[in-house]
Amino acid sequence: MKNNGQIISRLFKKSVISIILAAIATMVGIVIDGIVIGRFLGPDSMAAYGLVTPVINLATAFSGILATGAQVICAQHLGAGN
Repeated sequence: MKNNGQIISRLFKKSVISIILAAIATMVGIVIDGIVIGRFLGPDSMAAYGLVTPVINLATAFSGILATGAQVICAQHLGAGN
């Protein structure tokens, strides 16, 4: 039992690090998108980007929820030996 706890702890730490890095990469990408659009495409394009961004965020949140649910279901089946 003690080894399982160590394995789970190690895997959790690795996944937390990758989740944090993915969030940072996403934030940097959003900032770069805004800079490039504002600098080179003009105010109308920046306004359109500002209007579309919430829709993109909703789609991203929805896909994240589906991915998390799929991971839980896969883990349950793997744990059951299926």
